[in-house]
Amino acid sequence: MKILIFGGTTEGRVLSEKLSKLNNEDSIIVSVASDYGEEMLRGIEGVSVHVGRLDKEQMAAFFRNNRIEVVVDATHPFATEVTENIKDACSETSVRYLRLRRADDKSRDTSGIETESGIISESGAEAELKSKNESKKSGINNGPDEDSFGTSEIPNKKRVLFFDTCECAAEALVGKTEALIGESQALTGESQALTGESTVMGSEPKASADSKEGNILLTTGSKELGIFASKLDKKRLFVRVIPTESSIEKCRSEGIEESHIIALKGPFSEETNIEHIRKYNIKYLVTKESGAGSGFSEKMSAAEKEGVEVFIIRRPGDTGMSMEEVIISLKKIKNMSR
Repeated sequence: MKILIFGGTTEGRVLSEKLSKLNNEDSIIVSVASDYGEEMLRGIEGVSVHVGRLDKEQMAAFFRNNRIEVVVDATHPFATEVTENIKDACSETSVRYLRLRRADDKSRDTSGIETESGIISESGAEAELKSKNESKKSGINNGPDEDSFGTSEIPNKKRVLFFDTCECAAEALVGKTEALIGESQALTGESQALTGESTVMGSEPKASADSKEGNILLTTGSKELGIFASKLDKKRLFVRVIPTESSIEKCRSEGIEESHIIALKGPFSEETNIEHIRKYNIKYLVTKESGAGSGFSEKMSAAEKEGVEVFIIRRPGDTGMSMEEVIISLKKIKNMSR
């Protein structure tokens, strides 16, 4: 049986490894977008790799030319446009489609953290709060003013905010960081009035190391970088991306300074996240709710320990199968075709 896996994720690699070990009768091809994705698959016996992005028409042609019988979509949960193209190409060519769903990250206890809707009192309540506000047609959960739930109600925890889109998260960050600048300038003015000090024109007020100046660590990848770069102060924006030329070039084209580009292979441990938070003086961390095995939990724990506010882009609805269910389905399809 000829199987095509759209990968580039941890799930795609793990599935390839499992299928390779199960038997050597099937022909397995994994399609990835970049050389970085190909590198993840090195050493897996019996698996061939196609490197390069494909649009819907190219996918359909690839299916026909390679006589693909089953497609497994193991793309990133946020790659919704790619998933739609894969589905359309499968429908056009009558190829079976299976969606491999990334497991939820259940290691994080969300009790006691806040969203824009209110305080989560139990795990999973954020989803309920979201549904109550859907009628408001807003990308962010709107609720009581921030002052109505002070951090004193949540000992040792900073706010964790959920957003439906990157645009909404960026807008909220603009408000947060601009407010911080205003507070810093006001404090500097008060200090000068009390001490009689003056500043040289063009110099900037300095905050203490403890107060931080509000730098932002963006860990959502290069695709949506423009949304944040167009709205935020780039001098305070640090971007962590995979170390590919296209990702780095995207950062440069959006005006990100070389010293603010963190090009490294993930996922990252809690210790590495803490190191980046301290090194770059981070006050706000932006991440996608990307699920288990993505490093999401490690980012959350590092942010909590360092007192960093987290802006989370909600994961799109994903109704696919687990790893085990995909493997069982492939076995059934193979038996039916005999």
